[in-house]
Amino acid sequence: MFRFRLQKILDLRQREEDECQRTLAQAQRHRMEVESALQKVCSEREDFDRRCALPDSRPLRPLDLQTRRARVLALSQRQMRCELDLGRALQLEEEARRAVVEAHRAVEVLRRLREKAQRQWQAEKDAQERKELDDISSRYGALRRRSTATPAGERG
Repeated sequence: MFRFRLQKILDLRQREEDECQRTLAQAQRHRMEVESALQKVCSEREDFDRRCALPDSRPLRPLDLQTRRARVLALSQRQMRCELDLGRALQLEEEARRAVVEAHRAVEVLRRLREKAQRQWQAEKDAQERKELDDISSRYGALRRRSTATPAGERG
């Protein structure tokens, strides 16, 4: 029976690859959440800008202007924070993707080694079986030659 001497290392590398894939999935979910938050802030700001652009029959008071300015500033700050968060999320996702690629390469190297070792083991096993069959055939042939070489009357 074939046993790969590096099987424990291969198993470990496969678990590491699985963990890297889980980390990548978390990073992708986080990026999507940040993108969603950024989209929400942008749409809030567009809605607010649209409402401010509508003509209003009421006279504009200084307090209204101050409130609008504070609201625009708050939305701008939220948007900037979301953009920074998105940049960090994209960077983390890219790092996680590179880790998955590296882990996959490590697993593939060990899988190829295992396949090569298994082919070599199978070739050795096949050669041993051929040798045994050849040995049996040569013994059978020698026995057969002996039995045909001795006359029937001389045997026993």
